[in-house]
Amino acid sequence: MFGFDVERAAIEHAREVAPLESCGFVIAGQYVRQENIHQDPQNHFTIAREEWVKAWQSGSKVEAVIHSHTGQHGQFPSANDMEGQMRTNIPWGIVSLR
Repeated sequence: MFGFDVERAAIEHAREVAPLESCGFVIAGQYVRQENIHQDPQNHFTIAREEWVKAWQSGSKVEAVIHSHTGQHGQFPSANDMEGQMRTNIPWGIVSLR
């Protein structure tokens, strides 16, 4: 689904911010880093609502969300991940650093 450049950029971002979870959008086939504003960024992620609005207002389509797992969930989606994916109705990807 995602090209090598998206995968490489998401992995690089995850490694740079570990042990925090990284997060980003895929827009126009490119990974766009986002700040993780969650209160517990080592175990969860949240992208600011303003970033979603900014992408939408610019006419950009958020094609996917990619975030990292650094701890207990490994390569598998958490319940929160699955709920978020269903809410946004777009694909979500996980970079596992375990």
